[in-house]
Amino acid sequence: MQGVLVFMAAGCRLAVSVGDVLRLIVETPVSPVPFGHRALAGVMPAGDDSGDVVPVFDLRGLVADAPPPPRHVPGATVAVIPTAIGPIGLRLDRLLGTAARYDAAFDDIPLHLATVIDGAGRAGGGASVDVADHTFFFFSTDAFVAAVGLA
Repeated sequence: MQGVLVFMAAGCRLAVSVGDVLRLIVETPVSPVPFGHRALAGVMPAGDDSGDVVPVFDLRGLVADAPPPPRHVPGATVAVIPTAIGPIGLRLDRLLGTAARYDAAFDDIPLHLATVIDGAGRAGGGASVDVADHTFFFFSTDAFVAAVGLA
């Protein structure tokens, strides 16, 4: 079992496998993309030497009744995650830590993010202090790519 990176996004405690994160970068100024999905904050440098840019998404853009997320959040952490269509940046509200072990949990899935959640887990032994004994939901990159119309 591989560890998970646990974070807050759109008011939910979410997690992705550590192996599914290419890198964590500090958000730099984001350039807008006209007519993009409301969850798309814009594009920014990929955080490597390639010169590429990655689209930066904010999960708050999936919440129908919420105001659109800000285009740029100075100092925010962005997780660069590979997808079938190329890497995307996911803006994290707060990075909580890692869990080396976790168990399945069957807590209520937050409805506002149900389309991008795979299932639930609960941090177990070996987890960092910040995430121990707390439930988190697995973020599905494939479901997210479909939800924002990129698939």
